[in-house]
Amino acid sequence: MGTRISDVNVFLRAVRSTRLNRARLNETQNQVSTGKRFASVSDDPGSVSRVIDLKSSRARIEQFGRSIESSRAQLENSEAALSTLSNAMIRLRELTVSADIEDADFDKIQPEVEQIFSELVAIANTRVGDRFLFGGFATDAPPVSQTGVFTDPAPIVAYNGDDGQIFSQIDESQQILTNETARRVFFGSTDGDDLADGPNVSLFDTVQELRNRLADPQANGRPTDMLDELDAGLDQVIQARGRLGARLARLETTGNQLDSLDISIETERSSLEDIDLVESIIELQSREQTLQASLGVTARIIQPTLLNFLS
Repeated sequence: MGTRISDVNVFLRAVRSTRLNRARLNETQNQVSTGKRFASVSDDPGSVSRVIDLKSSRARIEQFGRSIESSRAQLENSEAALSTLSNAMIRLRELTVSADIEDADFDKIQPEVEQIFSELVAIANTRVGDRFLFGGFATDAPPVSQTGVFTDPAPIVAYNGDDGQIFSQIDESQQILTNETARRVFFGSTDGDDLADGPNVSLFDTVQELRNRLADPQANGRPTDMLDELDAGLDQVIQARGRLGARLARLETTGNQLDSLDISIETERSSLEDIDLVESIIELQSREQTLQASLGVTARIIQPTLLNFLS
């Protein structure tokens, strides 16, 4: 004896099938309109959780990227200032060498040396925006002050900053030093007493002594005897520039590594979250056709059933 399928069962199955096809069509339409595979956590909990982690990682990378750019600007501005300082020290050496053959023209060289002294003070007080570069943590006031002029007593130059080292976080495990202090670069001091240590020299004292020798070589000594100190001062500046250059190179390497990591993370996120638009449009068209076919079949099934009820 055959099993009879009631009209109600046929009707319910047709309705369920139509609803399912419509739901699938709506899902595909949402994917095409948003470009995303899922609209809520319940759609794919595992993938959603992974995408959230990946987006968090990208946010941290972006933060490190901003830190790298800020650090690069700080270091590049400092290096540019020290490049100017190097040129000034080289010019002082040229003037000192020329003083060996132009004794009668010391009074012509002296004003330029005095001008370079003022330039050194200005470089030490280099400011970018509202921040002074060479004052340690004391970034809101000029780190070097000068009182007096080249008379007796000689001008006094003082350091008003501190030894603060400003570090910046450039990835999960690395920090980088982004500043140099005038105390170290200009005064040659590494122990905080503003007195030159070891082979270092005070650039201000050196230039001041050179000027005084030009003013009165008989009382203060020959200017050419200052060449060793000038060379030591130039080497001091070159070493500082080398430290800045090494940090800039490290920033470049770390930045490239973060860029590569960011690309890898974005690729994985896209594979989990983003749809293939062409594939999804084809699927959308297929599901539209399926729904239309389902509606057509349902209409044919339901029509005689209703007539039966009416008769």
